[in-house]
Amino acid sequence: MGMDIELIQELRGLVSELKEFISRLTIESDGSINANVDGTVNVDTISIKDPVQDYRAFVDELGRLLVNQRENAQIVIADSTNPTRRVTVDSSGRLLVSTPPPQPPPDTMPVILTGFGTVSGDNDVEYTITNGSRLVIGRLLAGAEEMTKAGRITLYDNPDGNGVTLNLIATLYVNGSSDVADLTESFEGDGVRKIVLRRTNLGGGSKEMFARFEGYEE
Repeated sequence: MGMDIELIQELRGLVSELKEFISRLTIESDGSINANVDGTVNVDTISIKDPVQDYRAFVDELGRLLVNQRENAQIVIADSTNPTRRVTVDSSGRLLVSTPPPQPPPDTMPVILTGFGTVSGDNDVEYTITNGSRLVIGRLLAGAEEMTKAGRITLYDNPDGNGVTLNLIATLYVNGSSDVADLTESFEGDGVRKIVLRRTNLGGGSKEMFARFEGYEE
């Protein structure tokens, strides 16, 4: 019983000290907590530390919070409902996120042009832009079965509609994979101008290839 009383007294003392410390914490005008409660703490010794592993938070010269000081530390952002779906960063340091397909605005006509099948050389699918309308291209998709050499999906603007003058809009190279490119290209229609979607097999024989562009006329 004596031991229990001593423990209770120690706990009471700790609780009192904690209450005193909390009462001395102040909130600055910018919402930050002032940890230097008695004015004698060296701020360089204050750090946020993971209680399990030796992970600490630091602030760089620009005031940015650094969550891990180790060189080449890998920080992963995962979907809370699907741990295998993760956010990635490209070689330029840009955060890559998945965006939903662009939706045609109200009072516009969706335009989808698709080419699919085996290709041994070039295969074109064409779309003639309606006279007096403006075609906005929002997305180019491509896919091809795997072979020795890749397949090329190319999107062209053909102003005269005869297939001679082809102005490059976008290109994707695929081989046993698929890819997608978001675009913001627009073209005025006169009933002659065409958009050419070309699938090119860069190797010998034939390979199955897919191409598609999505947009709308307004």
